[in-house]
Formats: sequence, C-alpha cells, structure tokens
Amino acid sequence: MIHTVTLNPALDQRIVVDRLVSDDVNRAPSVFFEPGGKGINVSKTIHALGGETRAFSFAGGATGRRWMRALSALGIRVSAVRTSREMRINTTLVDRSKRECFHIAAAGPDFSRSEFERLRAKILTSCKPGDFCVISGSAPPQSPRRIYFDLIRALRQKGVRCVLDADGELFREAIRAKPFLVKPNEFELSRWAGKRLKTLDQILRASDRLLRFCEIVVVSMASKGVLFRTPGISFLVEVPPVRVERDVGAGDALVAGFVWALSGGSSLEESAKKGVSTGLATVIRPPHEPCRLADVKRFASRIRLRAV
Repeated sequence: MIHTVTLNPALDQRIVVDRLVSDDVNRAPSVFFEPGGKGINVSKTIHALGGETRAFSFAGGATGRRWMRALSALGIRVSAVRTSREMRINTTLVDRSKRECFHIAAAGPDFSRSEFERLRAKILTSCKPGDFCVISGSAPPQSPRRIYFDLIRALRQKGVRCVLDADGELFREAIRAKPFLVKPNEFELSRWAGKRLKTLDQILRASDRLLRFCEIVVVSMASKGVLFRTPGISFLVEVPPVRVERDVGAGDALVAGFVWALSGGSSLEESAKKGVSTGLATVIRPPHEPCRLADVKRFASRIRLRAV
C-alpha cells in the first residue's frame, strides 16, 4: 500500500483566456476545478496506474466538501480530518495567445494541534510495516517546522518506508529523521546546500551529502534529466523531448511512478524508468486528465540510463 500525506491541500482552479488584457473584462472560455495538493497528485497518479493508495489530509469548509466529493468521484480513498476553516483555492491563469501560465498559490488555513493529532493517529493506525508513505508539499504557515520530522520518525519506528518531497525548513528538519527516499528538484537541493548548484558535478556532491540521511536520492533537473543515487549506485535518466500539454505535475508523477514500481518489486533501474515515464505520460495529457498506463509503458521502452 502507498499512503500519501498532504497537510496543505487545495482545490486547484485553472482559468483559460484567449488573450489576457489589463484593465478590462477577460472572459474565460474554459474553467476547470480539480482536487490538488502534492500528496493528492501522487495518489491520483498511483490510482491511474492501477496501484493501491490512500490519501491523508484535511478538508476544510464548503471547499473541502467539494474537494472530497471530487476525489470520491475519481475513486481515490481519502481519510481526512474535517475542519471549519475553508480550504485554499490555488489558481492557474493561462493566456493562450502568449502560451503563458501564471500560478497563484494561497497560503492555506492553519490547523489546530488536536486536529493534527487526529490526522496523525489515522496515519499511524493505517500504515503497516513495509508500506510506503509519501509526505510531500508545504504545510500551513503556522505549522511547527519539525512537523514532518516527527511524523517520519514515528512511521520509521513502525517499519514504514517514508518518501519526502518538500522544500526549505520543512525539508531541512525532516531529513534528520532519515526517510527512505528524498526527491528534491535542483532548486530545492540548491536551497538545502546553501548555494546555487549549476553543474552535474555540484549536484552529485550535494546528493552525496544527502545520502547520509536516506537510502535513495532522486533529483529532478527538468530537461537535463533525473539523477538517481544510492550509496552504491548512481545514474542519470535522460528525458526524451515531448510535446508538453501540462506545465506542472511532472515531479509528483515521477514520485508516484517510481514508488509504485518499487512497491511492486521492480529494481531501482526499472523503477527509475517507470517513474520518469510516468512524468512524461502526465505532461502530455491535458491538465485535468490522468496519465495512461499505455503511455507509461511506451515511454519506458525508450528511456536510457547513463552511469555517472
């Protein structure tokens, strides 16, 4: 079973206009809503691949109820703590004429200590030894910076393999709990390292330091590829060019496909191919449509690994 934890979920709104004009009414020929949050995106992708997943999160107010209904309609199992504070709405504004996207992310409501303890109890009760738990994304502004650290430490004591995909202080604190796998992108890794990492050699040295805290490091580097590292294995997956229809979500899909493959018994190398292929299969689809397993298999046959 692959569990996901999303402490700062959102209802994602995508507004498309033909041409964005300032100081005038901009009419939107299409508006889409879908349940979001990084962990939620991972669960949606795992479900699309045919994997077994359960998402843990908060659901606040009327927006949270709409979010829950949307996930239920997709067939996603969700265990959520209901709160009275309204769930955030994130907005992506697309200007077709310039092929530009503007992403506006709200901070999100805070949760009380008792609400988090209820969610924590749900997670610890459901996760079993050998399960994976993907902990990803931001936390509301007033959350303790050690919130991921404490959760990972408790899950590790149960024999759960934790996957961390976070940034900033949350990431810096959480890795000290020694998760199984971490997945920064090159900019998140640079922030952790305290300097801009411009070359593959610099990224390799920084990932060496990360391996003191975990078993697997995965660093996504956009068109430059994806680096996979363990204490004994190091290789780069080169990403073939594709026509991109979706400007966000590749990183979450990469995590989903990689963990889904690992949980099914695939080798590190095969899991890497499936993870990168899932990212590619996601970005070629319209924003509101899931990836297709047939596309994942097609891309996986084209993926090449290079030792580094």
